[in-house]
Amino acid sequence: NGLGYDEILTKQPGETPLITLDETPLDDEEREMLALETWYDEVYDEEDQNLLFDDEKFEPRDNVFDEDYGASSSKKTASIEEKFMKEFELFERESAGETQEWRDQFATVKGFDIRDDPEGQAVFRGHLVIACTPSEEDVELAEKIALRF
Repeated sequence: NGLGYDEILTKQPGETPLITLDETPLDDEEREMLALETWYDEVYDEEDQNLLFDDEKFEPRDNVFDEDYGASSSKKTASIEEKFMKEFELFERESAGETQEWRDQFATVKGFDIRDDPEGQAVFRGHLVIACTPSEEDVELAEKIALRF
């Protein structure tokens, strides 16, 4: 019957090594921690973070202080951009009968002009990044910090 047993043994859930799913609702602290973890997953790019300055693959344009920082130099990135543009053009052709507003909710492409601005570069002191929770208190504090700069 039960692999040599006369009857199948039953145990209480606390006596087994099985993990049970906690279905109780999240409290505020757990919800905020989950939101933070999700935010980390969205913004943290492990490939960019693991650049070592003495690595042979490190190029001058990988340095945040280089004028060409962020410019695409790899063939892989260029092929991804080409593939996206082909898919985008196909989407535009297939949905030509729809309104522009409807198409924009799915995909938009914006082109930016890069202009040399010596005055702006002279007064530029860097970027200020403030990460906070969406709570009203934290947003107000972030605004106060930003206004000081």
